[in-house]
Amino acid sequence: MKELEAKIIKKLNLNPDQFLQIRAEQEKRKKTLFSTLIKLGLISEENLYIFFAQNFNTPYVRPLDYVLDEEIIELFPEEFYREHLFLPVFKVENSLYVCLANPLDAELINIIEMRVDFDICLLFSSPSLLEAAINKFFGLDDKNFYLNNLSVLSNKLNMLPFWRESQRLSINFPIEITVQDERVKLSCSSCFSALALDISFSGLALGVQANIFIPHGVKVLIKFIAQTSSEIKGEIVRCNIEQNGTYFLGIKVIDIDEKFKNNILTTAKKSINGEN
Repeated sequence: MKELEAKIIKKLNLNPDQFLQIRAEQEKRKKTLFSTLIKLGLISEENLYIFFAQNFNTPYVRPLDYVLDEEIIELFPEEFYREHLFLPVFKVENSLYVCLANPLDAELINIIEMRVDFDICLLFSSPSLLEAAINKFFGLDDKNFYLNNLSVLSNKLNMLPFWRESQRLSINFPIEITVQDERVKLSCSSCFSALALDISFSGLALGVQANIFIPHGVKVLIKFIAQTSSEIKGEIVRCNIEQNGTYFLGIKVIDIDEKFKNNILTTAKKSINGEN
């Protein structure tokens, strides 16, 4: 916990006077450093939890970005969600993706694992966003909620599978991604904007920057906005949170028009060589 506190203080670049103010407020209110930082307006709740997610190499998600599946939500009673502040957002194959305010809570994770026959994949989300999602699904509750202290334990988190072709060409093309998987439904639209950062030399893998978490194994349709006949079928093989809070998606290409692929590769190679 002390190491995490030191990291957030360094990240916020606090001066000595601010640090003394924080410690005085913390002692007065008997609160953690983290909740004190939020109270003093030095960091937002969401940015703090993004910081936690980055430090524990765990995806950060906003539950309301997705359409919550009633069958999945009903795996646990409403009171249990409210008490422990967590929510399963989708199931892919035998993996249940669960948002928690504290995905390092070993006791809660053990309870979840004992109650369901799925592999549990852990995701970070802020308490306020989890509360909002729970209220949207179940309706408002009269109880008051408080920001629980994070218990930083040494248990290992479920890591997302890694797959990446090493040799890459930079492309930086704006794209639209459509999720083609009934198991993962976005709340606003099945389509969202992203940026294709690079493509493998073989043309069979893309690196993409996006603002939303999409789990491993989900099929997607990719449209290059500035191109014609440009749809590519792919599968998410990697989704890592970046330092700026965006996500790096590793996408394996399943189906691509050969001519279109060659055009992309040729354009990328010309850019490297400084050709127009």
